[in-house]
Amino acid sequence: MHSRITFYGGIHEIGGNKFLVEDRGTRIFLDFGMQITKANQYYGEFLNPRNLNGMGDLFEFGLLPRLDGLYRQDYANHTKLKDSKEKEFDAAILTHAHMDHAAYLYYIRPDIPVYCSEATKLLMQGLQDTGSKEEYVVFKKNFQLYKNSKGEYSRGKGDDFRQDRTINVFDKPFSIDSIEIEPLAVDHSVPGVTGFVIHTSKSSIAYTADLRYHGRRAGDTQKFVDRCSESDIDFMLCEGTRVEENFSKTEKQVEQDVKDIVGTTKQLVVCAYPARDMDRLLSFYQAAKETDRDLVIDLKQAYMLKLFQQSDVWKNVFPQPDDRRLRIFIPRKSWGAD
Repeated sequence: MHSRITFYGGIHEIGGNKFLVEDRGTRIFLDFGMQITKANQYYGEFLNPRNLNGMGDLFEFGLLPRLDGLYRQDYANHTKLKDSKEKEFDAAILTHAHMDHAAYLYYIRPDIPVYCSEATKLLMQGLQDTGSKEEYVVFKKNFQLYKNSKGEYSRGKGDDFRQDRTINVFDKPFSIDSIEIEPLAVDHSVPGVTGFVIHTSKSSIAYTADLRYHGRRAGDTQKFVDRCSESDIDFMLCEGTRVEENFSKTEKQVEQDVKDIVGTTKQLVVCAYPARDMDRLLSFYQAAKETDRDLVIDLKQAYMLKLFQQSDVWKNVFPQPDDRRLRIFIPRKSWGAD
């Protein structure tokens, strides 16, 4: 089979990246994300795809491609999708843990290995442990029957049929059959974002992931660009969400703006930012320290910080959850005195 790239999302839209690279019979997906704008046409707030319908709703609205040998068999069989017992894809390689790049990993069968950076795995672990339906690092088989203590058959839940996904953390170049992948860190709002230089038997591909120059790791982005210039690239898959903009504040400028506002405000300062935006957390954390304030975070972000303390690479980048400048907001769950 000749080398080819097939796009199942991420074209003329924000996110939804699902790029299939094939070479000499090897088939790997680059990201497997949600098409956010398209999904929001049908779902939002409390309206979600029906689990009992398997993947039928997502196929109906064109949010997932109909491909045999790719999807979890419990859902595929329930959706009446012709699905072989053997997997027909070799890997899913993730650039990072944003939903438009990784959300639909949930539907991929667990025997297809996932490749990602350490930080991406930690973020997915945090999302799964603090979420409800998320299944990124652990797979939970549904639509099952099991014998209860009385010897009677009962319907099983996902938690009754758990297994770990195969998550391969990369920190250097690796190969999947005939395809060689060189991961290279780039700068983005979440840690661990990775661009790739990919060599097939016929050509070389650069995949930028979501990258920027105005964050805390702009040097990583420049190294990626330099490596691409050395690699005789034939095709470049590039994000273009803000390609026409010619100005962005750097994260350091944002941090200084926060310091100025906090330093001239006597009362409580309230801010909002995505829990996974660890660079923005650092900006508010530094501003709190320099203005003699405490930064209050929620339980999910505290758990993320705890997970990152497991990493030799990241544990000194972000504060520990018990840092003296951090406070954790725990919502009251029952009546009682203040």
